[in-house]
Amino acid sequence: MKEDNNANTFCLHETYIDTDGHEKCKTKEIEIPNILLGKSIFVTKNDWKTKDMPIQFEEFVLNKKLNNIDIIKISEGYIPKTSEDKWFWYVDDNKAYFHESRTGFCIYIVDLNKSGKLKVRVNRAKEQYDENNIDNDKRIINDLIDYIIERY
Repeated sequence: MKEDNNANTFCLHETYIDTDGHEKCKTKEIEIPNILLGKSIFVTKNDWKTKDMPIQFEEFVLNKKLNNIDIIKISEGYIPKTSEDKWFWYVDDNKAYFHESRTGFCIYIVDLNKSGKLKVRVNRAKEQYDENNIDNDKRIINDLIDYIIERY
């Protein structure tokens, strides 16, 4: 691990399938900004009163490319600090769960990956979430992810 004032470099081991169909391992270095380090407690579902995604939901694909640092930032999660904070989120099993902070209703579940195609599940229970336009939902979740990524 190399260290400077702004970031730490870690080795990341990734597996992939080569052109002959054999599993291979490659190592690459990633830099993690210091602001992300030292936050030893990641947010979990139990940190907020939440309700699971209802059986009424819709799925769509969000065309958005994430890198390792973006995924780390989202994975940190967030616990609302003021009544103006609309969202609570946490990550479990490579899925980001976004809950409306006031009600605890799960509004979005996003499969986190680096493919550029994020599968998103959106709540369609009318008593929990009154939005029903996929284009609006794409904009909302895209803006929320951008905010998370850019906040550091």
